[in-house]
Amino acid sequence: MNYSVVVKVSRRSVAFWYQAGGKRYSPLLMKGVSEVPLYFYVRDNQFEFGISARDRFYRHDPDAFGDYFELIGDPVRHFMLHDSPKRVKQLLYYGIEQYLSHFLLTVMYKNDAIEAYRGAFPLKFIFGPDLEEPERALVAEMFREAGYRTVSVLSYSNLLIEHLRSAGIVGGQKAVLVLTGLDGTLYAELYKNGAEGPLTSIALPNQGADPRIRILAGMILTYITDQCPYLDLDTGRELNTLIPYCANLLQDPPVILTGEAELSTGDKYWFRINMTKVEESLQYYSGDLAANTAITDLLRRVGVLPEDVVVLLATGAIQTPYFSRRLLKQYPRVLPIEPVHTDGAMQLVFRKAGPRPITPPPEINSVPAIPGPVTPERPKMPPARPPVPAALQRGKHEAADKRPPLPAATPKTSPVVPPPLPPVKKKTNP
Repeated sequence: MNYSVVVKVSRRSVAFWYQAGGKRYSPLLMKGVSEVPLYFYVRDNQFEFGISARDRFYRHDPDAFGDYFELIGDPVRHFMLHDSPKRVKQLLYYGIEQYLSHFLLTVMYKNDAIEAYRGAFPLKFIFGPDLEEPERALVAEMFREAGYRTVSVLSYSNLLIEHLRSAGIVGGQKAVLVLTGLDGTLYAELYKNGAEGPLTSIALPNQGADPRIRILAGMILTYITDQCPYLDLDTGRELNTLIPYCANLLQDPPVILTGEAELSTGDKYWFRINMTKVEESLQYYSGDLAANTAITDLLRRVGVLPEDVVVLLATGAIQTPYFSRRLLKQYPRVLPIEPVHTDGAMQLVFRKAGPRPITPPPEINSVPAIPGPVTPERPKMPPARPPVPAALQRGKHEAADKRPPLPAATPKTSPVVPPPLPPVKKKTNP
């Protein structure tokens, strides 16, 4: 059966999809989720990845790890697994391989260990714009070092643009500016037709969402801390955590917003916010022009005119009418990425990924062959000694039946006569 697994790695989370048996691609679910936060828990032989590890991390468990890509900057950090010290960068390797093992067991119905499949496992990575090239290379290299010989790295933005061009949504000669809002930061990547990757890119902190979303997130956080003054929260982290939730709230907001907001710890808190106060606070927001100014400078540096670029809004936090109207003041073509576009791009990702036939593991008593250069067969040399007659080889009964009879035994009284000795002179008596 053919199969392929795609893993998307961002600074704060990892997401999984698979395709098998020629069917449509699907999210790879384990414990009901296909996207997990980058938190890890390791103690003795126990390894946890995702939400449960996050809960331990925020309870200050010394064996829980978070902030992975900041953590690996310390070369002396390590963790213990199976009584063996491991480099801290391998936390992500073990977490991803948990999902790969789950895929083999629950989708492919293979009871064999993942070790038997590493060499031919078609593993493909795509990365969020919040990761730098050295961080992307580190992830891919970890798996190559572990024996995954078919690891590929694909550019999701490139394939998204390729899909949009083929569908006639983006003209072939137009430059494309992809805007992505992640954790409150706006990432802008400029692509030109035929380029392998972005021509240039920038990151704008605190610009990665409709400003009303951030204002609402701040109000919710203030409401929670007023009701629960004992909470010790990292304000910046919690604001970024609330942004996706607040983006959904503002799709069609009522006059009074109520609900339960989930913080980075996984705990939920009730809130009540008057939407009128959000709109009033917007009048005092001073960051409206920062994103437009930075984008204009970026285009000017590479010589692209505003009328020659298509601006794509890739995430929900920046796909609001308010955000679009701000950009349309300077750029005539601003398009939100719809779910149908994302689906077309992911189908292209899997076609580029190239599903491969699954290779069964070797027999239990055999040693797996390691592929290597083909060595030409040596010519057969003649034997150094003449072959031993078949009649004298032990265990070859067929030859023993055909051997000639032994010669008759000669009596001891008739030995083989040696050649005569020379005559001896007889002594004469004096």
